This record gives sequence, C-alpha cells and structure tokens, in this order.
Amino acid sequence: DDIHWAEPTFLDLIDYIADTSRGVPILLICLARPELLDVRRDWGGGKLNATSVLLEPLSMEECCRMIEHLAGLSEKATRRLADAVEGNPLFVEEMLAAMIDEGLLVRTSGRWVATGDLESVPTPPTIQALLSARLDRLSPNEQAVIERASVEGKVFHEGSVRELAADSLKPSVGKHLETLVRKELIRPTKPDFAGESAFHFRHLLIRDAAYESLPKATRADLHELFARWLEQKGADRTPEYEEIVGYHLERAYQYRTEFGSLDDPTQSLAREAAMRLGSAGRRAFVRKDATAAVNLISRAAALLPADDPS
Repeated sequence: DDIHWAEPTFLDLIDYIADTSRGVPILLICLARPELLDVRRDWGGGKLNATSVLLEPLSMEECCRMIEHLAGLSEKATRRLADAVEGNPLFVEEMLAAMIDEGLLVRTSGRWVATGDLESVPTPPTIQALLSARLDRLSPNEQAVIERASVEGKVFHEGSVRELAADSLKPSVGKHLETLVRKELIRPTKPDFAGESAFHFRHLLIRDAAYESLPKATRADLHELFARWLEQKGADRTPEYEEIVGYHLERAYQYRTEFGSLDDPTQSLAREAAMRLGSAGRRAFVRKDATAAVNLISRAAALLPADDPS
C-alpha cells in the first residue's frame, strides 16, 4: 500500500519478486498515487502477466449507489451528498460517519434513519476539513488520546499512547481507544510487541488530521517521549528500531529549533539523533542498501556542527 512513499530498495525488491518468481501462486497488488511514475517511469513495464489500472473517481451513479447501500437516505439527500464528495469514497464514508456522530442518523430496526433534514446539512469543502471537524467533535480526552496515537504513526500501540498521555488520562486510555474503534476512526491490528494492544488509523488522512492538530511545541515533547518508550520497549532488538528512534529524536530536535530553542538539551538531542541515524546508515551500507545508507548518513551529518569530527 502507498508504495509512492517506498524506499527505492523496496521497489527493487517488488521488481525482483515479480521477475523471478515462477511456479508459485503469487499475486502482487501495489497501490500508489500517480507520482510513483515520477520516480519509476517504467513501473510494471515489460513484465509478464502484469497490468496497470487507473482508479478513476466514482461516478454520480456509483456514489449514489454506495450511499444507498450504506445508509438508505432520501433520493434528494443522496444526490446532494454524492455531488459534494466528487467521487471520493472515503469522503462518502466520513460524511455519513459525521452525521452519525451528530445524531442526524440513528440505527433503528437494522437500518439508518434520519432524525432531521439532511438536505440542509452543510458539506465541508475538502476531506481534510471534514476529518478535522470530526476530530473536533470528540471529547477532550478522546482528542488527547488520538493526537498522541498519531505521533507513533499509522500503526500505534496502547502502551505508547499511555506513555505519552497526561498522568490523569493514563488509566482511561484503553477505554477511550475502544470508543475511537466504535467511532470507526481506528481499528485493532497485530502488535509488534508481546503483551501490547495495537491499532491502526482507518485511513492515513485521519492520522494526519490528528497530528496536525498538535502544537509544534507539544509535538517536540511527544516525539522525544515516544523515542524513549521505543528504546525501552525494543531494548532486546535495538538495531531493528534504531532508525525509528533516530527519526523521532530528529523530529523533536527540528521542532524545537523552529521555535528558537538552541539550548544544551536541544543540542544533545541533535547529537543523539545523529548517532542513531548514522549507526542505522552504516548497517544499510553493510547490507548493500546504498540509497538508504546515503539518506540516513546525510540526515545524521545535517544534525551535527560542520566542525564535528563525526
């Protein structure tokens, strides 16, 4: 999924599997935005049994059918909503979820029933505005939990959210995560650590909206806190998580410099991030992943003063 964000080495791996796998039932489905072709113009070209499919926006008829299937609104309300979402199925789902959050749609006898005039409900101009509005309607504690979850990424662990939460909120983090699951903002998934519960955002745009609502000063503190949590959680697998720890320390440093903090703790943060990223970069060279190595070591060098021996 989202391979337009993939490292070049990962794209090479997909190419290798597609070119060399024979006699086994493998289906590779690679989802990407069109900008993948900016970096891999020949993606999928010249391969046996390979094809590319462009996903167009849903038509008005398809949007109406989707809305009817999900909620069964009146014809006028259905067409108004379908016209507003411009063929984006995520927009359809989130608009209906927003109506449920506001109590405009309620479940009665196994079907959704409108409690008011849905034809006059204002439609946000963008999916980002809609998602931000949905998050704004959460309780303050639910907002705090989903914002802290967004720091780890699209997939996150209950333990990290609890670590990043205020002391008064820590005991109820699990309860609020269950509420967010019921509201279809997050879903359970397989954890990376034994004894942990893990979740993923239903869509990356939901994660982005939650993260963007955090002030930059708060982001800096939370990235450093998460790095410390991950260091402790992955202590027996340090090399595996060194790049991720380095990334979060790097982000904490960058946010602090944005609002003018250049004190000794901030500089120490930069040096620690550089050491982590540099170590991960050297391992990338050993495994012959030159692209990742150059990226990691360049970022490490950028964090250090020009006269630093490292």
